[in-house]
Amino acid sequence: IVCGIMVCICVKELIPTAYKFAKGKTHFVSIGMFAGMFIMVASLTLFGYAGV
Repeated sequence: IVCGIMVCICVKELIPTAYKFAKGKTHFVSIGMFAGMFIMVASLTLFGYAGV
């Protein structure tokens, strides 16, 4: 339940606010968002292989 709430807040509030304050440099928001997703997937995969 907590993950769903966090995703909802991120999609509805944080991402649009980041785009609003980017002032024409929205590619930084997109790159940061996808880099964060990649880091999360990579860490979960590595933790799975490590058995943590």
